[in-house]
Amino acid sequence: MIQVKIKGETSYPKAINIGVPQGSILGPKLFLLFINDLHECRMNGMLINYADDCLLVNAAKNKNMLQKQLNKDLETIKKWCDGNKLRINLEKTNYIFFSLKEKKQEDTMSVKIHECNNNNCQCYEIKSLDNIKYLGIHIDSKLNWKKQIQNLNNYLKITNYHIYYLRNYLDFNSLKTTYYALIQSYITYGILAYGSTYDTHLKVLKNLQKNIIRNVYKNKKIKVQNSIFLNIQQLFIYRMIMFYEKYPLPPINNVHNLRYKTNTCEIPHREKFKQLYTFIYTKIHKIIPENIKNNNQSKNKFKKTLKDWIKEQEHPFELLKEYM
Repeated sequence: MIQVKIKGETSYPKAINIGVPQGSILGPKLFLLFINDLHECRMNGMLINYADDCLLVNAAKNKNMLQKQLNKDLETIKKWCDGNKLRINLEKTNYIFFSLKEKKQEDTMSVKIHECNNNNCQCYEIKSLDNIKYLGIHIDSKLNWKKQIQNLNNYLKITNYHIYYLRNYLDFNSLKTTYYALIQSYITYGILAYGSTYDTHLKVLKNLQKNIIRNVYKNKKIKVQNSIFLNIQQLFIYRMIMFYEKYPLPPINNVHNLRYKTNTCEIPHREKFKQLYTFIYTKIHKIIPENIKNNNQSKNKFKKTLKDWIKEQEHPFELLKEYM
């Protein structure tokens, strides 16, 4: 039942036969059960859902094919929403165009969520953006992660300001806990995506991290490699190895074995794709010590052994150059 109260006057109660109360314990689970069959719809693209955030990924050889696929899939989603009494938030619906071509192309695609059957309708046209934010990660059309790094840099500057003043009141252990909670947790979130970008883009974060660590140690001369903390590239290597420790991937072979093609990883033909963590891992796998590869330790001991080895590599990407 629902009632509305305005200026002391209360309306008559009205029964609600759809939806769940906001803030209820079962609300999120019931919503997931409700929206789960959206993935059963036949679409050209791949649908990715996280709670009420929906991401549609389409790929095609040219823009005309891509436009047809997107509009067809959006029509399918719109029909599903109409049948389940849901409305798409048009103001939060945008699309971003990725291309391997260096030159910026004019966006001529017409992507609409149709409310009518007329091909020349005036229905809402989805806007194209050069940068979007999805689950807290800023993704740009060139995948250079400048916006993500800029956003992270702004946050770290503010946090560094607080740590600078907290060091006068807290001991090292308390500052270390603060660093892990407010600094490293933010750096590592999404680091598998942006952590392998060009060093010129990461330089501003690396310098800021050095400054923060010096404030934690209350020492202006200490270097990151002499501290207990991992720098950004070391964190990227650590998170990548831990990811594949949980989800193993076979090492890459430089010779394409056609007979056992499913057990090998294809070597990217473009330099941009060589920044993918899936490719970098297959390279770093060659230099990981055997005692780490053959993990017979407990999880905590394995993490410590791995961190100690990565800590010895001040510039881990330099070791990979001969394999790249």
